[in-house]
Amino acid sequence: MSGFGLELTERQRTLLAALYPVLLLLIINPFLEIFANNWPLAFDDPRWRVAFLGALLGAMLPVLMGLALIALVAGLLGQGGAIRAVAIAAFLVALLLMASGMMFGLDALQVRRMVRVDQRTGFDAASFKTLFMTALMIIVSAWLGIRGWASSRGTVGKGGSRKDGLVVGQ
Repeated sequence: MSGFGLELTERQRTLLAALYPVLLLLIINPFLEIFANNWPLAFDDPRWRVAFLGALLGAMLPVLMGLALIALVAGLLGQGGAIRAVAIAAFLVALLLMASGMMFGLDALQVRRMVRVDQRTGFDAASFKTLFMTALMIIVSAWLGIRGWASSRGTVGKGGSRKDGLVVGQ
């Protein structure tokens, strides 16, 4: 029995469990891509920080998608511990997004003075889009964490199996 009350065959359970490493790759790849494209690290340069943080913030959508899909797979398999791990990761992602978004906003204000006047409109639009999407991803990530934590209650340590309650009136 899955966490959604579905009867899954052993083959379906095996295939669902095989999704975990694929989804982990979906989460890890954006980080590797960012570091590969922004190497060597130059935290003392505000222009580099804006580019790095912009890329980091832009790459968080696949990370959130991977976490949500892991939560779905764990829910289907009735694995409350995995759902709880996703909830914790989602809370950490929300914190990372908040810190990175604030640093990006401050650095973008500093770099804006260095941008040529004819390119400021594009820079402002890209900065606004990044900050707007970051705010939305903070909300979504926190919501995934809250709902994941709530749905894992009572399933952690029990293998996801819940006992049926008393049926009254039969």
